[in-house]
Amino acid sequence: MSKKEIKEKYHGMFGVFTHDMYKSNDEDYANGFLGAFEDYGKALKFANEKGKDTAIHWI
Repeated sequence: MSKKEIKEKYHGMFGVFTHDMYKSNDEDYANGFLGAFEDYGKALKFANEKGKDTAIHWI
């Protein structure tokens, strides 16, 4: 999935990413995507389960 597809499909949701998504190119953003949630609490739980190298980002 590309950055554009992620933004179109999950716009307005809480995305869980690896910290690599903060790099400047679209490929790192897409490769860092782990999941998307409507509820912040669910996103936080999922991020915590994936380990400390995760970030929650509004898509």
